[in-house]
Amino acid sequence: MGTFTILLGGELVRTPRLDRQIEGSRIIAADAGIGHARMLGLIPELWVGDFDSVPPNLPEDLAAVPQKIFPAEKT
Repeated sequence: MGTFTILLGGELVRTPRLDRQIEGSRIIAADAGIGHARMLGLIPELWVGDFDSVPPNLPEDLAAVPQKIFPAEKT
């Protein structure tokens, strides 16, 4: 199955330690976390969320990542 890294929204600082931690892992982006993929040089295999915080002007390769949409209503 492997190791997964989930990219979340918020501030992200790229460091050598972060690069080592994500190396070789499978990548999932959650909502605005898709914006971090470009900085990290990654293409997630899945993008999940309600898509209420999608970064503007998302590059085509990231916009084409398969999506799993969840309702925006919070319970």
